[in-house]
Amino acid sequence: MNRNEVKLAATSAFMLLLAFLISLPLRAQDAGATLKGTILDTAGKAVPNAKVSVKNISTGQAVEIQTDSAGQYTAPDLAAGDYEISVSAEGFSTNIS
Repeated sequence: MNRNEVKLAATSAFMLLLAFLISLPLRAQDAGATLKGTILDTAGKAVPNAKVSVKNISTGQAVEIQTDSAGQYTAPDLAAGDYEISVSAEGFSTNIS
């Protein structure tokens, strides 16, 4: 092989590799977000077993979750948008924000 043939072969191999890499599916960012929080009473103590509703205002779709023993909750895989969050627990009035 002469020098021009080696250059042509190297260029062809590079172009083939580049074409292969471009054709691989691209991964977009995950669409879902996660909302985490802690529900506390007015004295700053955790409220276990509180019901938390996370409602997408534009679609009306709601996710219902419950706080753990430390008052913490997690709402995973939420689509982008504006949300209304309501919290209710036995012995407390419902809070919507």
